[in-house]
Amino acid sequence: MPTLTDLFQQHFSAIVEDVAIAVVAQAGGGYQQQQIEQFRPSAERGMALYGRDIAEGKQEHFASFWLMRAPERVRSGYGIEEMMRSIMVANEIVIRHLLPHYQGDMSGMQAMITQVCAIADHAKLALFRAVERAHQEVIQELSAPIVPIVSGVLVMPLVGTLDDRRASGIIATLLTEITEQQARIVLLDITGVPVVDTDVAHHLIQAARAVKLLGADMVLVGIRPEIAQTIVQLGVSLSDMATCANLQAGFAYAMQRLGRGEAVAW
Repeated sequence: MPTLTDLFQQHFSAIVEDVAIAVVAQAGGGYQQQQIEQFRPSAERGMALYGRDIAEGKQEHFASFWLMRAPERVRSGYGIEEMMRSIMVANEIVIRHLLPHYQGDMSGMQAMITQVCAIADHAKLALFRAVERAHQEVIQELSAPIVPIVSGVLVMPLVGTLDDRRASGIIATLLTEITEQQARIVLLDITGVPVVDTDVAHHLIQAARAVKLLGADMVLVGIRPEIAQTIVQLGVSLSDMATCANLQAGFAYAMQRLGRGEAVAW
């Protein structure tokens, strides 16, 4: 009987064609926006690496395909569910093509299914890690812009969760921009931060203290009622910074501090 590698190569063209058709039809999301002709080259590259894993008895090549492909897909609007579905669809097609060759050979059939499923499982794990990293990179890009709105005043909107790594990057960016722009006030907008817990509050306090060391003040804006309630319940003191409900109020406060506007009643 031909080896699994030989069988895969014999069916390769048909597998690629069926994968291209099935993924576009079944995976959903961004895949449905593609024509089969557009998707076929990607399917061929992916399945060639799948076949290489079969030939070498490994699970790394098809996984590496997804490590490289996932960030591009994420930036194009693809979700992890549809990419996971495309891997499962491809695996099912491989099994469907190869299964008839194992009629009457239960041990061979089981070995084939175990090997190809291991390749798919490693690819799904690689995809999950790549998508998680890509999402963090997108959040990092979205949450780090600093906008000078008037002379001496900067605005920095934050989007997404705030962990140690991001907090360190944000503080470094803030300090650099304050120095370069000679800013006196920074409005840190947390409207896009979904949760403020003890760790997040600690990062905000660190940022305020670092800003103050450069002779500037940080104003925390975009505090929603539920965030305010959480901060009170945690017993966290934000005395190192002024707080405002929204960006408009923060801007008015900044103008008052700089002596460029009328006094604002708080």
